[in-house]
Formats: sequence, structure tokens, C-alpha cells
Amino acid sequence: MTDKVKKAICIAAIAIILAALIAGNVVAGMFAGIITNAFNADSTDFSGEETQQALQQSDELVRTLAEDSIVLLKNQEDSDGEPALPLTEDELKVNLFGFSAYDPSDAASFDGFLMKGIGSGSSTISENKAIALQGALEENGIEYNTELEKVYDAFKVGRGGNSGNAYWLDEPEITEEQFRQAEEYSDVAIVVFSRLGGENIGEQPHQQTQGAVNRDKTYLEITDPEQELLDEVTDRFDKVIVLLNTSNAMHCGFLDDEYVDAAMYVGLTGQSGAIAIGEILKGETLKGDQFSPSGKLSDLYSYDPSNDPAFNNTESASSGNSGTNIQYSEGLYYGYRWYETADADGYFEAKGTSYEDQVQFPFGFGLSYTTFEWEVMSIAVGEEEASLGSAIDLTDADKNTTITLKVVVTNTGSVYGKDVVQLYYTPEYISGEIEKAEVNLLDFDKTISLEPGQSEELTLTFTAYDMASFDATDANNNGASTYELDAGTYTISLRTDSHTLKANDGETMENATIDFAIAEDITFPDDPVTGETVEPLFTGDDAYAGVPIDGSTAGVTQEYLSRADFEGTFPDERAALPTNAAEANRIAANWYDPSYDTDTAPTQGVDNGADTLLLTTGEGESLAYNDELFATLSDYDAPEWETLLNQITVSELMDLVHFSGFFTPAIESVGKVRQADFDGPAGFNTNTLSGAWEGTEVKETWTAYPCECLLGCSWNKDLLLQMGLSMGNEASLTEINGWYAPGINLHRTNYTSRNYEYYSEDPILSGNLAANVIHGAKINGLYCYMKHFVVSESGPNGRDWNTWLPEQVLREIYLKPFEIAVKEGGSNAVMSSFNNLGSIWTGSNHALLVDILRGEWGFRGTVITDWSDGGNPGAMNPRQGVRAGNDIWLNPNTRINGALNASDATDVACARNSAHNVLYTLVDTIHYYNTFDRDSLDTIFNANVGVKTREEPFAWWIILLVLIDVIVVAGMAVWLFFLFKPKKKAQEA
Repeated sequence: MTDKVKKAICIAAIAIILAALIAGNVVAGMFAGIITNAFNADSTDFSGEETQQALQQSDELVRTLAEDSIVLLKNQEDSDGEPALPLTEDELKVNLFGFSAYDPSDAASFDGFLMKGIGSGSSTISENKAIALQGALEENGIEYNTELEKVYDAFKVGRGGNSGNAYWLDEPEITEEQFRQAEEYSDVAIVVFSRLGGENIGEQPHQQTQGAVNRDKTYLEITDPEQELLDEVTDRFDKVIVLLNTSNAMHCGFLDDEYVDAAMYVGLTGQSGAIAIGEILKGETLKGDQFSPSGKLSDLYSYDPSNDPAFNNTESASSGNSGTNIQYSEGLYYGYRWYETADADGYFEAKGTSYEDQVQFPFGFGLSYTTFEWEVMSIAVGEEEASLGSAIDLTDADKNTTITLKVVVTNTGSVYGKDVVQLYYTPEYISGEIEKAEVNLLDFDKTISLEPGQSEELTLTFTAYDMASFDATDANNNGASTYELDAGTYTISLRTDSHTLKANDGETMENATIDFAIAEDITFPDDPVTGETVEPLFTGDDAYAGVPIDGSTAGVTQEYLSRADFEGTFPDERAALPTNAAEANRIAANWYDPSYDTDTAPTQGVDNGADTLLLTTGEGESLAYNDELFATLSDYDAPEWETLLNQITVSELMDLVHFSGFFTPAIESVGKVRQADFDGPAGFNTNTLSGAWEGTEVKETWTAYPCECLLGCSWNKDLLLQMGLSMGNEASLTEINGWYAPGINLHRTNYTSRNYEYYSEDPILSGNLAANVIHGAKINGLYCYMKHFVVSESGPNGRDWNTWLPEQVLREIYLKPFEIAVKEGGSNAVMSSFNNLGSIWTGSNHALLVDILRGEWGFRGTVITDWSDGGNPGAMNPRQGVRAGNDIWLNPNTRINGALNASDATDVACARNSAHNVLYTLVDTIHYYNTFDRDSLDTIFNANVGVKTREEPFAWWIILLVLIDVIVVAGMAVWLFFLFKPKKKAQEA
């Protein structure tokens, strides 16, 4: 090889190394925030006595939440009339069957009983707090067959337990000898079936095992091996109990087997909620008190997924592909609203079937070990008590008046128990006019634990607005396009689930239904709480940005399901790609809302002195909030805000908008410290940082609560308030200010993989539970970014996904839980979603974030994006977003494409407005904590809230990177020197 060739090769190698070094430095610079967090383990100190006490109290709440949430689905009586559960004293030895019956390898694994979901919505479980099914049985004094455990442990070794194979539905083969040993051990068998959901890993349309895929069945149906196992177990054992350890509602026809004696939905139980499973099996708590299950389903369970109108328009639909567009073709009619309406209209009967053939367990269903009777004591419209037994007149003058229904619940059984009173309404429906479902949840309440013979009076409230439909197109031709009630009869009904009127002693209870007579249409041109004008914003020629969200100008070709013609409009295939979607997307991509356009930049960087700082000096020179200033600024429109905002520099404004990923930056000019925001609807998620790990185990961390899919089944507003208080208490002890939670999107179908992060298919149940969590957290000084706003029902993170639906459906269904959380829970922070509403990104939709959220509902506070890596300038564009009311970007990196221009007057004005909103969230939360009447609370979670800040992690790796750069560059220089240095012989010559 000649010297020339050698030099060429060396130069090429140096060029490659140099290019790699430059590329590495560029990438490191872009993702510096993430890298810094990854290299800096969370340094939270959990060792303090007060912190340990708080964590113990929270752990007890985890168990209480699970006790209230687990649903008894079946409890069959034997030939002697004795129910299968609770177990008798001589039945406290059991055989466990099913791969998921046994503990996972560790709390972070998915190779056993499931305690959490996958993704940022899950929670990190501390090993010393983790209790799965085996531990739960042991805690409750129930023995299990350890020989069977060996079979499953051996199988687990070859399977693995990471999230990549968490969806495998494998079961080991049980030999005849092993079955015989189990029969000798006990006559009782518990079979566990698990199904898992997770963020951004797609829906699971089919059944996958370690070596094969079964495309003939969906993921939520029982597999052939599972069915074979269940058949074998029911043949061999006298008592068979099935546990559904799932994030999503399965299709459970197999539970109709007469040899399946009992079944429970146990969901994803969090760190120790599985304890409640053992308590339900025994019928007593760990303390020895009587115990009865009281959970009610937060979703309807159907036999056949294809009969749900939403099924074909989910990511799991097996036919068709509509690209980045998804159409909510079912309209109002999904879940229980579909099945109850179709049944009422004779749709199933016309097809030769019935409601009972379609629905296994209605929404709100759940059994108990005891019985209850209800009695309606009174109903009043405002202060005026109405007469029971005849229709109650309701007029336009009554439309903002609270209607109060008082119901006494009495435990008529022989054991302690809780009951849920469910109130629904049936509206006046006129065919071909405003779409309306037959049955709609209106309110609910849950009793305390009642001893036999004990009673409690529950109070349920609602207004006419709660029964109103949004008529975006003036479908009833009355000249109004707003929320309204048609003239006619509106019936409220007391039910034990969405299908069943309450019965006492087998007879429908007196006053189970109450009619309201409406002589003339009742309309709501103004919001009943804020008084702001209400009008269509996303419909027809006047739709925001010129693109109606129903897709009528985008070329949506599939009709929306209409009650006037269920047969002709049922979406029995996936919606085709809209024919004009490209034009709709072009409009959206170039849409900059002009509402805040200005040529005059605001004055920034003014020094107004220490009197206008958010912080002051407290006892012992420690920092404290300036409570006097906070009280003044608790009025969002107070003139003092202008003085404060003038102090902020333009640079501080830019950093606040661009770089607020898992924290909001310090703003020294106004005395704002760096505030930590953590993820996780099931508890603070240490994925936010790298976690407090010791080897492969979490040595200590925050509380991991049951997932929302289980919490929704509690139907318990008071307990969810306690959860919020508990979260606020933990936050106050560990320097956390904000929480990316709760998740209040809906279970539009049971095939959405992120259902574990959300409470229910129903907006009223979801909104009320979320409102209580938010309120409880706020009482203890923690603000909550409720999410994902809005129509983000998909499992994958749908950046640039167009979502098409009628405005009526948007307002009545998908916006409703957020509206409740704002008006009832005092929400002051929101996370916008990845997806588009119609074709406009939710974070750049002024009609959504300002006209509705801040206008109609009166929200004041922060809107943050979902995760943004600062990359794609076409997605989640900051310049578009701030003009539409999206304040800050959840961006933990140091890059931002599409950045605001510090020299642009409108950009600076919008960033200033964002700072106002962010600071108001802090001010409102702390002022609420300072002024709330804590004596009105019955809680052990009393936070002591002070100034909370987490120091920015030290980026030591940057120093190391610089050293590597220096060494590599120096090495290449030496290499080049010797490469071109004349050889000795040549020099001598």
C-alpha cells in the first residue's frame, strides 16, 4: 500500500471521527435536559419521619380505594342457596391458575399479576410496598398451592417480563399429575386473566403469544389456551373464581359458564390495592371487620365488540386504513348510551336479538354481599318542594335553579356494606331533530359503610342545564343554536345500573322515576355559571379557521350514526380517508390566530423593587410566599398584575414558554422559583427523573395508586377527594408543585390502550371524580394539569391526527368532564393534546383554549402542551400555540423549533400573557391553600405548604463531554502531525 493510499485512509478515518464527534455534540446539545435527568438519580429524601408517616397513610388509602373499587361480577348460589363468596373457613386454601396469578419478577415487570400500566401514566412501585395477589392472599390468611407456583415460576423464566412482551397471552401446560396434586390440595380454584394497556405502543387488535399471532380473535377475547384451562379447572374443582386483572374491559362470555361460581373485576391495583381481593374473598378486612364489595363498573361489558358502533373506527379495527384521520362516526351512541338507546328503539329486536344477548354487564353494575332498600324522601326545585307522584313543571325561569333529590338508603342485609345511588335521565326525543341518547347519567352518590339496619340520606343535585343537548345546527328549527331542552317530558330515574330501575324486595321502588313537564323549549344562550355567551364555534360556515370539525368541508364520507336511522347509518366499516383532507390540513398548517396581533411590544424588564416579588423572607431568613401580594393577585384582573408582569425580562418570557418540561423555570425578576411538575395519574411518576433506584430496584418512592380504570369503579367522590389531598400532602413534603393529572379522556371503546389512565366511558362519572381529585390536591397546595384536552381517546400519541366529530358530541361528551373539573373542581391547569380537533391542533385552537375554556367556562390558569421534544417545527408550533392560548411547552430539552421571536411584538405580548397564566396558577393554588376552611374537612392529609423548589440537576456530563472533545481533537491533531511529518530518511536526503 502506498503512502498516498495510507494517508487517504487516515484522513477519511479522521473525517468520520470528527463528523461523529460533531454530530454527537449537536445531539447532546438538543437533548441536554433529558440526558442530565438520566444521569442524575432523583435525590428526593424520603427518610424523614413526617414523610414516612405520609407515605404510610397514603398506602392505607391505596387499599381503601381498591376496597371501594373492585367489582363483584358474579356470585352464584349452590344447590343449598349459599353464595360462592365469601369463602368459608374450610375453603381458605386455594389453587391459583393463570400466568398472571403469580407475582411478577419485580415491581417494574409485567410477567405476572398486573399492578400498573405501561407509559408515563403509570407509576413507579417501590419494592418494599409492592403487594400482588400472592402477598394479598398471605396477608389475609389464605393459603395457596406452592407446587403449582413452581410450574408457573419455571414458565416465567423463558418468557421474560419487560413491557415489550407484556401483551403475550401465554399459558404453561398443566400436566395430569399437576392437576391431580392440585385437586388433592383444595377444591377451590382461582383463575386469573390479565390484559394490559399502555401509552404509545398501539392498540392490540389480535392475540399474540411468544411464537404466534391469532388473528381470528381480538386481544380482549379469551384465548383458546385460556378457555381450555378454564374448562379443565371447572371440570375438576368444586368452586371456581375468576379474577379479571385487566386495564380494559374484556368480552367475558366465558363467565356465563354455570361452573364458574364467582368473578371479580380487580383492575390494576397499584402498590398494595390487591389486599382488597383477599378481603373480598374472605368477607372481612385485615382488622377482622365485616366487608362487602361495593365497586360498580365504569364501563359497559358487551359480548361482541363488533356490535359497538365505535369499534370499527379505532386503531384496533382490522380492516381499512384512514391514515392520520379518525372519525367518531358513532356520534353520541357508544357504550351504554348506544345499547340502551338501541334497545329502547327496538333495534336489537328487529335484528332477532335482544339487549340481554348483547350486554353481559351494564354500565354501573356491581354485586354486594348485602342488600339495600332506597326511599325517595323529597324532591325540590330550588327552595320549593315538589309533589311526588305527578309530573313537575319546569320552565325557562327554573333553568338555573338547583333541583335536589333526597334518597334514604337502608342496609337490609346481614353484613356491613356500601351502596351507590345512580340517577339517570331520559330526554324528550323527536325523530330527525336533535340527537339524544335514551339513558344518560345525571348524578350519583355513595353511602358510608352501613351496618345491617343502618340508613343514610344521600343528596343528589342537578339543573336543567345538566339535561340539555347542544343543538349546533338548529335541528329543531326553533331559531336557537346552543344548549337546550325540547318541550316535552324529561324523566329522571333511580337505577342500580344503566339498565335496571331500583327494586325493593323484587318490586320496582316507589318513585323510581319522576317526570318533568316542559311546556316550551328551554334554551341557554349564556353559560349558567359564568354568564358568557354560548354559540357554535366549530360548525358550518362560521367554524373556527374555516374547517368544521365534523369534516363536512374535508370530505368525510361516512355518515354519523343517527337515532332516526340506526340501521342505515351504523358504521359497520372503518371510515375512509376524507377526500379533501389535504386542503383542510393546508389551512391548519398555515393558521395563525389573529386575536392577539399587535405592533406594539409590551414593556419588559422594569425594576419595581422588592415589594412586587412573589417571595419574601420568613422566619429564620427562610423564603416564604408573599401572602399579601398573593391575596391581591388572586384576582386575575387585578391592576397589580401589570406591575408584576412588567418586571419580567423578554429572555425570561422566552425560556418560560419554550422550556417547561417537568418544571417551570425560575423567574428571578419576580421572585418565582423553579417549580417541579411530575407526571402520572396513578401517582408521581419517577420516569420524570431517573428515579430513586438502588441497583434494579426502587428503594423508595412516592405512592403508586390503583390506576384510574379501577378508581372509576369506586363511584366515590369523597374518596377521590382524599386521594387529591394525599397527593398534595406528599407533594408538600417532597418539593413538588404540579402534577400532570388526572387523565379525564374517556373509554370511547374498550380497545383503547390508554384506558388505564382514564376513569370511565361516561363524562359525568369521569368529570366528578376528577373534580374531587383536583380539588383535594389544590386544598393542599398542589395544582393539577388535567389532561389531555381534548378528544385524545387514542392509545398512540397522535401528533397531527385529524379527529372528526360533530360539535354536539364534542360538547356533550368529550368536553363535559373537563367542564365539570373547571366549574366544580377549581381546575387551574390543563394539558392540551397531541391530536387535532378537526384539522387544527388543540394547542393552537383559540376557539377551544380561549373561547370555550377561558371564556364560556371561566377557567384561569396555565395550558401546557403534551410532551414536546422541541423538534418538528410543523407540529405543536409555539408561534401558533401562544396565539391561541397554549402557554408553555412540555419540553425538557434545550432546543425548540418554531421558536418565538424575541423581536416580534406579538410573540412577546403572547409570551407575557402566558407568564400571567402560569404565575396565576401558582398564586391561585397557594392563596386557596391559605384561605380554605380546613375545619370543614374530615381528613388525615393536612399539608404544611411552603416555598417548594428543586435545584436544577448538575450537568456534570457536559464537563466530561468537553474533556472527551479536547482529548479526541488533540489526538487527531497529533495523528495528523505524524501523518504528514517528513520521514527521517527523506529529511537526511
